Amino acid sequence: MVEGKVIITPLGYILIPMGFFVFFSYPSYLLGLLVFFSPFQAASVINFKNLNFGVQPGYFFAILWIIHEIINILRGKKFTIVKEQKMIIMLLINFFVVSASSILMPLFLSDKNITVHNPKGYDVLLSFSRTNITQLLYLLTNLTVTILIVLGLRNLSEVKKLIKILLYSCFFALVYGIYQLMCYLLKLHFPYWLFNNNIGYSQGFNQMVGNIKRISSIATEPSMYAFFLLMMIPIILSVRISKNNIISKKMVTVLLYLTIAEIILTTSSTGYIGLLFFISIYTIYNFLHSIRGGRKYQQSLYYIIRTVGIITGLSIISLNIYIFVFGLANVINALASLTVDKFNTLSGQERLQGFLNGLNLFINYPVFGVGYGSNRTYDLITTILSNTGILGFISFSMIIIIAIKILMKYIKVARNDEKFIMIGLLFSLLNAIFAFTISIPDLIFLYFWIILGFIFTIPKVVEVSNENSHKRFDS
Repeated sequence: MVEGKVIITPLGYILIPMGFFVFFSYPSYLLGLLVFFSPFQAASVINFKNLNFGVQPGYFFAILWIIHEIINILRGKKFTIVKEQKMIIMLLINFFVVSASSILMPLFLSDKNITVHNPKGYDVLLSFSRTNITQLLYLLTNLTVTILIVLGLRNLSEVKKLIKILLYSCFFALVYGIYQLMCYLLKLHFPYWLFNNNIGYSQGFNQMVGNIKRISSIATEPSMYAFFLLMMIPIILSVRISKNNIISKKMVTVLLYLTIAEIILTTSSTGYIGLLFFISIYTIYNFLHSIRGGRKYQQSLYYIIRTVGIITGLSIISLNIYIFVFGLANVINALASLTVDKFNTLSGQERLQGFLNGLNLFINYPVFGVGYGSNRTYDLITTILSNTGILGFISFSMIIIIAIKILMKYIKVARNDEKFIMIGLLFSLLNAIFAFTISIPDLIFLYFWIILGFIFTIPKVVEVSNENSHKRFDS
């Protein structure tokens, strides 16, 4: 450790030795550690002070796992992939090639005096910078993780094990979120130095809306935490409805209720609107299938109706708790600022201006944009359009379209309760796309790419299952 420049965090003193020990002794556990720590966005194992950059624990384990897999490939490890997966891998590589090519644009446009809003949150004149490289490296790591998951996972039991690990990670985040709120209410010191210590981000663990405390848990700020929970809730609900023994029914019930409660406690408009979006489309989906006579869908629809009641009850309980703790006037003002007053605030105006600026950059430079990592708006669509142009937008859109088509195709042929795991993955992806569209502009969330990896594994695990003579799909 070089004092003042390279800082190993308290979490790093635990995870760095663990990572290297697992790498050399139990490398098969690396992927599990990567999945578990993928949501720990606010944490860092090493902070580089002079670069204003921190290495998230998920990325630390991702790098170790990628190195291990590359070594295995060089040693002659064979992978089995099916035809659909070859196309998927080509689409992922194509998106990276387009993004990498686009970072040359700042070199050609540096004399144009173009103003961009960079990922650090500042308005600057467009130029080739370190941010272009770091953002591209994030993308490369994420795409590599997705591709290696597609190549490496062989059967459904392996997918289930990783989903189980992700559910345990979600449970940890939920417990830590409650602890964060209790620290505030009881006037205790919140140990931000443990899981909210990444120097590369503006940490939002102290955010308030009016006089109301917002929770962010292991994410950098409440909206990012709500995004993670929105991606998890369909998977949790699908496990609860199905008869899979991924985790116990009691634990998955606790997960479901806590996830709903903490989406509410984030006081994030992204979380609220996203939750309403999910309930609406999930209810419609199951209703349309239930009227066709699907008994399982009827059970699912009943469970959704019950869940809506639980959400309403939790909302009322949460509001009453907040009113008791913070006062009625403060709660009303907070809710108003998150909804009807949103576009009248400075934040709302900034979001609208960012959207318009992103579109303007795309219109002026429609092919490659102004370079990957150059401009950050407040939604993913205009961020991709402004950074990588129409080529990048089409490349990314094709990845998402193929993922949805795969899920819709295999949901029809899946046997028993595995159907509902796929439905959970489908709505997890749809929730992510919805959040990307309204307020989440980044592609740096490891768990998003891991879930994409699970989805793109489905063609192989179904084909392998069907080849196993008389074995059941869920065997």
